[in-house]
Amino acid sequence: FFIVSRVEKAQLTLGHETDARLAQLADESRRDLRREGLTRDMVARCFALVLEAVKRCTGLQLFPVQVIGGYVLLSGHVAEMATGEGKTLTATLPAATAALAGLPVHVVTVNDYLVERDHALTAPIYALLGLTSGVFLHDMKAEERRAAYDRDITYCNNKELTFDYLRDRMAMGREISPSQLRIERLYRDDPRARRLVLRGLSFAIVDEVDSVLI
Repeated sequence: FFIVSRVEKAQLTLGHETDARLAQLADESRRDLRREGLTRDMVARCFALVLEAVKRCTGLQLFPVQVIGGYVLLSGHVAEMATGEGKTLTATLPAATAALAGLPVHVVTVNDYLVERDHALTAPIYALLGLTSGVFLHDMKAEERRAAYDRDITYCNNKELTFDYLRDRMAMGREISPSQLRIERLYRDDPRARRLVLRGLSFAIVDEVDSVLI
């Protein structure tokens, strides 16, 4: 599979770089992604950065099956992985790449325990690449949720995300465009945007997708 060889080749050049240089390369990739988009070369370059960050933060080297799984997810398809194949770390590949491309990323799973566990494992990886990550749980207030949603990557459970989306739709009232919301922020004392929790739904990675969708 072409992506594996490209990523492995790109990662070989990163082993001697400092953490600061790795973060600088991630920032350069952020800039290039905004200009070029998610091309194969850009994805391989970003995946290599994530693999190196995973290795430094966890001591683990991701396997080819995880690289392939990450590419499948980034492409918008379903990846079926067996227990023990490392789904949590696989998700860091598309999550970090999409976040570097400027997309708000939500990593969605089925309960608060998994939300906290997965975020605790992955947060240092994202931080090494200059990305912010957040988590919100059932008992968090609107301000805490809004702060979590404002991060580059947000870990959450499906029920809470669904209800936050529905509450935002109710706060919005009639259909309104993003440009209208920006105008309201300038000219209204109480703009609707201030009452919203989510910053939009752009890119989601869904764990246990069969359970979540059912």
